Amino acid sequence: MMRRLSVERIVLAIFSFSVFCNSYFMLMWSTYNNRVISLLAQVIAYVGTFLLLVFIIVSSTNKGKVYKSVLFIFALVILLEFHMNVFGAENTFPFTLAEFRFIVSILTLFLLSNEQRRTIFQYIVKLFAIMVLPSVVYFLLNSVGVHLPYSVLNSEQSSKILNGTYYQHYPFGLIVSSPWTMSRLCGLFDEPGVVGTLSAIFISTNYDKISKKWTLLLLIEGILSFSMAFYLLMLIYIIVRAFLHGAIRFTVTLSALVIMFLVFINTDFNNEYISSIQARIDVTSTYLFIDNRTSDSFDQEFSNFVEKGGYPLYMGNGKGSVSSNAVMSSSFSYKCLLYDYGIIGSILYLLVFFVTAFYFKIKRRNIPFLLVFLASIYQRPYVFNLQYYTIFVTALSFLENELTDFGVRMKRIQNNEWSTEN
Repeated sequence: MMRRLSVERIVLAIFSFSVFCNSYFMLMWSTYNNRVISLLAQVIAYVGTFLLLVFIIVSSTNKGKVYKSVLFIFALVILLEFHMNVFGAENTFPFTLAEFRFIVSILTLFLLSNEQRRTIFQYIVKLFAIMVLPSVVYFLLNSVGVHLPYSVLNSEQSSKILNGTYYQHYPFGLIVSSPWTMSRLCGLFDEPGVVGTLSAIFISTNYDKISKKWTLLLLIEGILSFSMAFYLLMLIYIIVRAFLHGAIRFTVTLSALVIMFLVFINTDFNNEYISSIQARIDVTSTYLFIDNRTSDSFDQEFSNFVEKGGYPLYMGNGKGSVSSNAVMSSSFSYKCLLYDYGIIGSILYLLVFFVTAFYFKIKRRNIPFLLVFLASIYQRPYVFNLQYYTIFVTALSFLENELTDFGVRMKRIQNNEWSTEN
């Protein structure tokens, strides 16, 4: 039993690491100078899914079942993949090994038990926090004038190279720099926004009920990423959570946030990082914040796309059309989904996540997470991939188990049983 348990944990841990092995991850870049480690990361990307599938096949104690709703989700995933690859007005692609891995991984996730998915989520959270921590240390040292030696690592994206963006590469950490912006931490990922977005998503799962230490670390990493996405997503989380706790708490929280907001925008902190956040606030705009996720050229190209209508508007231009368009490639917005996949493809895109959420049942405690995750699509739309979908599914399992465990603990306390068992 102990041997099976240890094997299970190893397999789940390897799979958890493999979900990070994508284009956002430093070790997967063609510009990364250690080709052995890079090749190892690419192997793990596929080995993680393979080992998990083999483990499920040979494990007689696995409790995962395939329900009709899971088959429906799986059919939606296949349909969306087919739409993204085949129906584009400009770009069409054959199915790749990476897409096959993604499809197999989705089915595998639903074959796992709820407890196994919960374990994967906890591994993902801890791996992410560890991956970002060295960059936090380097960033803080730099901020107090301690500059350690580093090598220069270039991005895979030509647009970043052209505007002078590069990475200060330290052992196990990156700081992104350019002549036009401040240096910012980004962990082992390509953008500070990845750190900010994922930190907020993980915190929104009420992870503090399991570990306040890991939650505090995520909070520090998110704050120091100086990602506007982190602050806005955390704002949504705080407001929604307060709303679900009743009118009094909601009113008090909202009043406190308004006061803090007014103080923040009217205070000179004499700090370039805080000033950059203040500069993004515009009380005269519709949403109070300046949207820098698109450019004027992007907005003009998108307007032309909508006005032209026809087949491209309904079915999209095809996967990768935004990134292959020189005037749009440096922007990230929900509009990218419409340009790539059209109205029909975008509906299918969101439907996969909505149906998945209903499979786990929408409860009061998982509403903050669902809203934060869906809100993140506004500025980081490409979430139909192994990393984000695995986080989505395992986080919902985590919340489901967390609710059950919390209810059991409360019942034991009420029955005065807790002290006798602990």
